[in-house]
Amino acid sequence: MMGRILDTKVTAIQFVLLAVGLGTSTDATATLCCGSLAEAGLTSRLLYPESTRYNGRQETFFSLHEDLSPWCILQPQTTEEVSTAVKTLGATEPCQFAIRSGGHHHAKASNNIHQGVTIDLGNMNSVKYHAENSTTSVEPGAQWGDIYGKLDPMGLTVAGGRDASVGVAGLVLGGGNSFYSALRGMVCDGVRRFEVVLANGDVVLANKDINSDLFQVLKGGGNNFGIVTRLDVDTFETGKLWGGLVYYPLDATADIIDAFVNFADKIDENPASSSVIFWMYQPAAKGTILGASFANIGGVVMDEPHRDFWAIQNISSSMRTTTITDLTEELILPGEVYTNVEFTLTIKSDGRAIKKVLDLHDQAVEEMKTLSDDFVSAVMFQPIALSYAAGGVARGGNVLGIDRFAETQVLCILWLQVRPELVRVAEQIMGSWYQAGHDYAVSIDQESDWIYLGYAYASQDPFAGYGRENMGKISAAAKKYDPTGVFQSRVPGGFKISKSYSGFYEDQNVMNERDEL
Repeated sequence: MMGRILDTKVTAIQFVLLAVGLGTSTDATATLCCGSLAEAGLTSRLLYPESTRYNGRQETFFSLHEDLSPWCILQPQTTEEVSTAVKTLGATEPCQFAIRSGGHHHAKASNNIHQGVTIDLGNMNSVKYHAENSTTSVEPGAQWGDIYGKLDPMGLTVAGGRDASVGVAGLVLGGGNSFYSALRGMVCDGVRRFEVVLANGDVVLANKDINSDLFQVLKGGGNNFGIVTRLDVDTFETGKLWGGLVYYPLDATADIIDAFVNFADKIDENPASSSVIFWMYQPAAKGTILGASFANIGGVVMDEPHRDFWAIQNISSSMRTTTITDLTEELILPGEVYTNVEFTLTIKSDGRAIKKVLDLHDQAVEEMKTLSDDFVSAVMFQPIALSYAAGGVARGGNVLGIDRFAETQVLCILWLQVRPELVRVAEQIMGSWYQAGHDYAVSIDQESDWIYLGYAYASQDPFAGYGRENMGKISAAAKKYDPTGVFQSRVPGGFKISKSYSGFYEDQNVMNERDEL
């Protein structure tokens, strides 16, 4: 074994790493990458395969897509330690790494890596309210439930995720939808300032006045620029919300679609109210269930905007006056059991297009039933209104491109949860489902080119729907703040502007080099 690694400048620390199991087929690179972090003073922050803490973190991802095998997991506790890690790995040429905030994104390798280093920000999870400027400073490993739980007793909140278990940084970098979007823009628009570790280890701040180009592209631009280590988020007074989950008989489908379209078309006039409708197949239910999530952030009971829904007889309802903490805990989606194969599709607010996507879901269910009796599938619809974009523009702008819309869009989630051995066939089914839904929307002139990064599958290209101008902004910022391309080539997970934007590379030779990475 020694003869195979002598040319990697092995130190005493690296020999220790070999002794804990990093001395097999890829021992040289594994030892080099994890050993370089140990030599940089981060030994106590490293977790190794087969240890209890390593295994424990591996079991807390939302999707089994992230059941990968990093050579080691680094759990920094400060911005300075993140800086040391990024600078060290960036200077160690073979080393690739992943960045984990909450670990909730479903696309493979978004939050974890096989044969590399995972920088797990889970221990950086502090939440601190600043009354002097009405902001809350949040570290990236916090979950939205942590923030709500801190602020609720003070009668305060932020415009954040609707599932309490979702990580803060990942949702913001993808844009984020909230109960407050019609009033305050997307979740990312609530950030006043970012602290970011760049590829060279420098720590910079970005707001509307300082590094304003970076500030804008972080709102929807993903992990193309650096690692966010703190977010200062707008905080405001709130009372109780009225909301919950309502389930309907399946034969109410046509009425629910009509009610949803009517609601979506008027959402700009009713910014306190929000709706998500869904159809879900579950083996335990031996069929498809129809449900909806409703909320009114003003606490108005039986609010007028949802009138059409209230007129439909339901099976059960948890609607109540409650806190945002309680409401978002009810909306936690279970994970860790299946591999999530999730595509997203955007259409215009049209009942025919919604019905077509729903019919395609039924077809996908029937196809899956011939293969397995152990899977979950769902299709969900939620509006993206013009007011969502206006809130972003008022707060310094983002790069999502929803300000290009002339009318309300409907964001669809196409979702299959399967056992790992069925992932390939599930991908084929989902790809066909997406394409057929898109093609139908095109046929009736109700298509949209927008793809929401937070729901996109790895094979989709969310940046392509942001518009050429926004892609150019993301590209320019990536080159400026990461000129050596560490976050394009050394961090393979996530959606890369270099793969999406043809203008990223200036000549064919450089493009060819990119393709070989």
